[in-house]
Amino acid sequence: MRGPAHRSRRAGRKARGGVDRSASGPRGVLRAALALLALVSGAPVCWTAPPESGAGEDGFAAIRALIDQRRFAEARERALEKLRELEEHGLGDTLAAAEVLDLAVDAARRAPAVPSEEDERLARRAIAIKERELGREDAGTALSWHQYGTVLHRRRQLEQARRAYETALGIRERLFGTEALEITPTLVNLGGLLVDLGEREAALGVYERCLAIRERRLQPGDPRLATIHRNIGLLQMELGRTEEAVSHQQEALRIVRAAFGDRHPRTASAYDALSAALLQAGRFDEAIEASRRGIDIAEAAGDGLAAAVARGNLATILMQLGRLADAQDLFERALAYFAAHPDHEPLARAQALNNSGLLLARLGDTSEGRRRIEQALAIRRRSLHPDDPAIAESMIALGHTHWFEGDLESAFRRYGEAARRLEAALGPDHRSLAQALYDQGLAARSMGRRREARRLIERATAIESRYEKDAPSVEAARDHEMLAVLSFELGDDASAAREFERAEEVLRRTVGLDHPAAAGTLHQHAAFLAARGDAAGALELALRAWRSSREGLRAQLGGLPERQALQIALSMRGRSGRDVALGLAAGGRLAPAQIARVWEALIASRALVLDSLIHRRLAEARGSRDARLALLRARRNLAGLIVRGPGSTPAAAYRDAIRRARAEAERAERELARAGGPEPAPVEGITIDAVRAALPPDAALIAWARFDEAGRTGEVRGAYVAFVLPPGKADPIAVPLGDAGRIEELVRRWREEISAPPLAAGRDRHEADARYREAAESLRRAVWDPVVAKAGGARVLFVVPDGALHAVNPATFPAAGGRFWAETGAPVHRLTSERDLLRGAPVRRGRGLLAVGGIDFDAGARAGAPEDVESAMPPSERDSARSRDGCWRLVPARFAPLPGTEREVTDLAERWRASAARRGAPAAVRIVTGAAADEATFRREAPGRRILHLATHSFRIESDCPRTVPAGARGEAPFAPGPVLPVPIDPLFRTGLALAGANRAPIGAGPQGSGRDSAADDGLLTAAEIAALDLTGVEWVVLSACDSGLGEVRTAEGVLGLQRAFFEAGARTAIVSLWPADDSATREWMAALYRARLEEQRPTAEAVAAATREVIAVRRASHRPVHPFYWGAFVAAGDWR
Repeated sequence: MRGPAHRSRRAGRKARGGVDRSASGPRGVLRAALALLALVSGAPVCWTAPPESGAGEDGFAAIRALIDQRRFAEARERALEKLRELEEHGLGDTLAAAEVLDLAVDAARRAPAVPSEEDERLARRAIAIKERELGREDAGTALSWHQYGTVLHRRRQLEQARRAYETALGIRERLFGTEALEITPTLVNLGGLLVDLGEREAALGVYERCLAIRERRLQPGDPRLATIHRNIGLLQMELGRTEEAVSHQQEALRIVRAAFGDRHPRTASAYDALSAALLQAGRFDEAIEASRRGIDIAEAAGDGLAAAVARGNLATILMQLGRLADAQDLFERALAYFAAHPDHEPLARAQALNNSGLLLARLGDTSEGRRRIEQALAIRRRSLHPDDPAIAESMIALGHTHWFEGDLESAFRRYGEAARRLEAALGPDHRSLAQALYDQGLAARSMGRRREARRLIERATAIESRYEKDAPSVEAARDHEMLAVLSFELGDDASAAREFERAEEVLRRTVGLDHPAAAGTLHQHAAFLAARGDAAGALELALRAWRSSREGLRAQLGGLPERQALQIALSMRGRSGRDVALGLAAGGRLAPAQIARVWEALIASRALVLDSLIHRRLAEARGSRDARLALLRARRNLAGLIVRGPGSTPAAAYRDAIRRARAEAERAERELARAGGPEPAPVEGITIDAVRAALPPDAALIAWARFDEAGRTGEVRGAYVAFVLPPGKADPIAVPLGDAGRIEELVRRWREEISAPPLAAGRDRHEADARYREAAESLRRAVWDPVVAKAGGARVLFVVPDGALHAVNPATFPAAGGRFWAETGAPVHRLTSERDLLRGAPVRRGRGLLAVGGIDFDAGARAGAPEDVESAMPPSERDSARSRDGCWRLVPARFAPLPGTEREVTDLAERWRASAARRGAPAAVRIVTGAAADEATFRREAPGRRILHLATHSFRIESDCPRTVPAGARGEAPFAPGPVLPVPIDPLFRTGLALAGANRAPIGAGPQGSGRDSAADDGLLTAAEIAALDLTGVEWVVLSACDSGLGEVRTAEGVLGLQRAFFEAGARTAIVSLWPADDSATREWMAALYRARLEEQRPTAEAVAAATREVIAVRRASHRPVHPFYWGAFVAAGDWR
């Protein structure tokens, strides 16, 4: 039974209305933020702090003015100075001293920090003086009891606070009557205390009594009515009565607007409170609009603090709704204010730090996310009582970061500590406690402690069940789902079936079964049904989950930088229904029509992030040119820092430089995304019939998919399945291929043999051929023979790889008689996804050829060998800079010359000119060699071309130790061990091409020692920089370089490398290599390729196949080795025409 094996796989936990509860921690986060907004805008809020003040004489105007100006610490100190003056004159036990004590206590209870024991003593001293001088039954005595209650309340001494409030209330009732306005401040604070004690219905009764009194005693528009309406609205939210909550917040807003207008911070606060209620009611657009209105009003009022807090609140809402890019921008703007004003409202800053840290962790930046959450926790510990729920909230958030990193034991401990604190603070039945228990239970399950997990989840479910009838939530569905999973894993199928039904019933009553929040439950139920043999029922649920998960993913992709978008896609895959559906297809229990539905879902799910990025480029508005240039410059700056390393720069400074540069690059990427369309092109509704119609005659389509299968005890193993669409009208076929571990080991052995030069020193040519054939035949039998047998004699094979098969070229597989598939079989052309077949004509066509080769890598290089960067680091910083996973190849050694590439591009130019002359067309050829072949020239000359040909070295930066590259190969340059990259980096920054001056990069100088702009050209053109170019209209990109088709592989997204970068930039076809290519063999193959393309006018797929056949034939005829090392490295992907 498959459960979320990583916290990232459950990043889609939702609250009522489909919001993501994991984005904000326990319930009450928005409520706490609203209280902070009220605090900064001067509106009295009595939920927790600061409680509403009672009445009293004000004989010390200067101290009172400081309190009104929110200068609480200064006011308290001035009051204590005044008290000391009175004591020096023997007046320390007088009513004047009591009044000063009241002022000191008032300042302490309003300050962000928790009142101290001394403040508690001061409050008791004031009471003692007044009871002696005035008697207990006096308004002044009641005021001191009231303030004493607020101090105890803030210090979480709740029962003592109740007694103090009740004492104050009793005195005021006896003095003024039970319906007097004077008793309402204490009623308000008593109601807030009852909420914290978990007595919510009693609290509601107290609030409603207060409202009734104020409505009778005050004018209809009095702002004190707005205060109690808002508190009732917050409590109704807690009780799940959303419509009542919205009604009260709307009334509060109406009153505040009438009293203060639309340019006052209290109006901004009222809009924010309404936004929270609308959000819980599922009225998302209205909630966002109300929150934005609050920000606008705070800005118009010139209240930067209120605007910053409101931005943090809106960011939390957008994060819960999946609008992550907008949320990140708002958090950063809020934190920028707090950074500029570090003494302003530390609790508001803590809230923004905590929630933005959660967002960053969810987006893959766990180190920075943890840093922010730890800052938030430190602020809260300084400012709040140790039992305050906000501290537990930060502990849960830290638990999430441990989960994201796979440290389940630490996550379990954090969740457990948070649960203990929440139970102590809020009681055993609070929904925030249910969340902590669920998180702890999930961690226990992931560590194999299923019975302990079940106990914790059962307790969380019991808490949620108290609210389920009147206020059902997605959290309740989630709890039932996990109980079902644990029941199944423990062998209790009947309980599992019952809990799944309960989970789905709750979802029907809240968001519906087609909402992305329901996908995880449907996925788990489908896995349960599949395990019990109900293939038809499992398939329906799995496909429904898969579709809603896709829709949720596409909604979150808008505006996100690629690195973060890929992280979100990865986090959602495990609970999407995908694995269950693919497992059913591989299990041989589906009819052809059902197989077609699974494949159609797969088609709609592949490369969604890539499609989103391509859509952004195609949809860019005219005014986006500046945004694209800003992105390019920001990426050049970050790339320069990465490829040069820190040098002698201290590790901490280097980390900060990388962090700032990455933030700027991703900010520029979000700005560019806003210049394009809001959503990627639709991918739903693409049918197998539509794909079949797009195939050329007599062509077949083969698509592999890697997926995970889970057993009853939760163990997971990978597997592969292939889908085949034969020519004609034949039904699609699913071919199970079996265990992924076995296949990936075969791929590893095949790559080991094919990438080793047969004529290398110490190798026997014939033994090398035999070893290769043995490895290749094993792989062929596993992944090729079973699918080709179903292809119906197709004349062209289109293939969509997945997983490790991205690194395989089927044309190199052995055939009968010592030959190869390239000689005897149909041409093979790669697609990034099946949807490539349906791509329309290019929006514009490029003209001419840009050929780059014969590059002077030493142009401008300094003398001397490159130094080991790590050796330049202080010893104390070397360990902190090293990767946990091994060593990083970060700093390049010298790139060797490739003299054959100048002839390669010269021959290509001559062939191009001859072809153009035959057609009577202008040649438009640009050859760039030597020192001129630099980054600036490529950026200037590449846009608008029809073909880009680059004959050079590629490079990659990986988290493993260096390997050697065969002499004479256009291989990746060997990299010296370097420091770990200090923050997660887009994989496109870790691969690229070497251009002129690559050997002059100031290795060891670091970001500050080079004397050059970090965005200056260094001869190392990363894939990220390429992706920022506009290469719309480029028909072919030919990367005549080693390993240019490799990179980080992501299931369903493909290879994150140079090929992807050129596709993102707008190129339609990329011809790349899969292993280090021999220089002379590459030149031969390229000549044959362009002969087939330019002279014979063959489509891409046929041109590549013809070039390969020609090179093999020539080598056979000249008795040279025909090992695929020499001719099989290059493959074409993208547009086949």
